[in-house]
Amino acid sequence: MRNSVTPFALLAFLALVLAAVAAPAQTPPTVVSFNDMTTGQPPLGFTTGLGGTGTASIWRIEDDPRAPRGKVLIQKSTDSSSMRYPICIYDGIRTLNADVTVSFNIVSGKIDQVAGIALRATDEGNYYLARASAKDNAVILSRFVGGSGTDLTSTSVKVPPGTWQTLRFKIDRDRLTVYLNGQQVIDWSDNRHTREGRVGLWTRADAVTMFDDLSIIVMRN
Repeated sequence: MRNSVTPFALLAFLALVLAAVAAPAQTPPTVVSFNDMTTGQPPLGFTTGLGGTGTASIWRIEDDPRAPRGKVLIQKSTDSSSMRYPICIYDGIRTLNADVTVSFNIVSGKIDQVAGIALRATDEGNYYLARASAKDNAVILSRFVGGSGTDLTSTSVKVPPGTWQTLRFKIDRDRLTVYLNGQQVIDWSDNRHTREGRVGLWTRADAVTMFDDLSIIVMRN
């Protein structure tokens, strides 16, 4: 008996091939361990900076037994300038598309209480930003150009301070998705920043925020 291939089976096979070609390849995650760094010192392998105005940011490694891995990266400066954007950029990876997750704990802040992830950061003033704000009880997606930020969209969601949570920010070409504690809260498209950049951790104004368990997945199209 002669084997035959039905048109339906052929179409299904072609669909699988096209999906495999279209799907972005991913590298294994890069997990940044602050446990390997010296307490009281700036983080190794990072460039710390400041967008906007105000005094310099202060990023340090500290011990915290309640943190996921025991040591944390904390932004400690409490300058209350509202247009002040401390950023700590990881130097080890430069990419266009990435899937980044970090644990955060918002400690204090009168002007703002916030934790953010910056992607496609070409410097301290140009990047996409996903931030979780305990002050606003919202997750906000922004685009920074020349140090000035424009909010693209936001979602109202409870962001309690003083507790460990996770923020995830993924960019795949022009699609930007944001997750809080495993739940997708933002799905947006934007194509202003088209150059490869680095990954940054971000706060605003006088927010004192701890970060831990930073995972970076590079997606190559």
